[in-house]
Amino acid sequence: MTRTPTPRSDADRSPPSGAPTADESASVPQSLQRLVRVGVTHETHDTERVGALSPADPVAVAERVRSHDRVTDAVVLATCNRVEAYVATRTADAADRRAARAAADDALGLPADATVDTGLAVAEHLARVAAGLESAVLGENEILGQLRGALADARDAGLTGGVLGRVGDAAVRAGRRARTETSIDEGPATYGSAVCRRLADELATPPDTVLLVGAGEMAESVAAAARDRWDARVDVANRSPAGELASPDGEWWPLEELADAAARAGAIVTATAADAPVFDVEHARACSEGTPVVDLAAPPDVSPAARRVDAVSVTGLDELAAVVGAAADRRERAARAAERVVAAAVDRLVVAERESRAEDTLRALHRHAADVRQTELDRAKQRLRNGEATPETVLEEFASALTGQLLAAPTAELRAAARERDDDAIRAAERLFDLDD
Repeated sequence: MTRTPTPRSDADRSPPSGAPTADESASVPQSLQRLVRVGVTHETHDTERVGALSPADPVAVAERVRSHDRVTDAVVLATCNRVEAYVATRTADAADRRAARAAADDALGLPADATVDTGLAVAEHLARVAAGLESAVLGENEILGQLRGALADARDAGLTGGVLGRVGDAAVRAGRRARTETSIDEGPATYGSAVCRRLADELATPPDTVLLVGAGEMAESVAAAARDRWDARVDVANRSPAGELASPDGEWWPLEELADAAARAGAIVTATAADAPVFDVEHARACSEGTPVVDLAAPPDVSPAARRVDAVSVTGLDELAAVVGAAADRRERAARAAERVVAAAVDRLVVAERESRAEDTLRALHRHAADVRQTELDRAKQRLRNGEATPETVLEEFASALTGQLLAAPTAELRAAARERDDDAIRAAERLFDLDD
């Protein structure tokens, strides 16, 4: 499926190089403020343009982005519907964000109107991608595996040792939960998948050969779905050669030889643009007993007389359209629940990043306290060895020096807070040290 490109205006995009807003700095952990996403998708550019920008080696491109001295993590996600670089910078400064975008633009050759997100919006977008909410086919499952693979490749290459790896893991978890807790991926969402499901219902075993009659967009969808679902040969019958739709071992048949092609097929799908039926009684009689035929054409490709032949069972476009429409409606309703799954996942990520920041601070505080303790302890031991004072005096002076060293910086900061009337800092100290009012 292709969509008309809808490039966003600057007002629709997050500022590509701006520093975090005051609200973001207050509510979003600094680690998440360092995130930048830049790329093109089926929503902003046509699929041919997206395909032309897709790199042959996404990991090599991510390594180029990661080599910039202001970048700490990089992942490139390249599919038929999106080419995106996800980057974590050394700081949340505007200069680092500009550098990250420039590095990604240069490595991927992205156009000037590529979409850019920063900060928490990057984590939200990646979780939506994993959940199938940003896919051309709502809720499709393939993207989750593609994202998981891109993250694994980047991790193996040493490109996601920090916050971007944690964000990616959170997105994958959100994608899994969206599919287990909602029905966003239930039912055939495309005609190709609906056809394959119908054929599977009609047949006791997978077909050895699927014959496509026609070579338009509908036939392309069926060919792709059949190759994904079965290890089956795909043949094509068409007025002109259309071998690109066939499987590697398949072949093209001219319509004049349609009966011969039908005789070899285990299942048949018609999707021509002909004004009159192309599949008639002679073609139906050439089929093996019980051959399923799906007619996706309007007007129909299968003649009324051919439908009455006992050897075939024919499913029409109206029936398939009803199945696809019902599935699309279910997925649209499920999307609202999937949105909530994504929102909850992002909230958990924010909490985890805040706790991680606190753990980093606590580790640094304990290292500082241990260093001070060791310095004062070494000094006290030396005094005891030198006999400079009684053990009681050395212990008292050790305790006093240790306390003074540990409280020196907080004391200076609290006095500065008092001069500046910073009551928040004073109250924070009271909470941290559990002081009485």
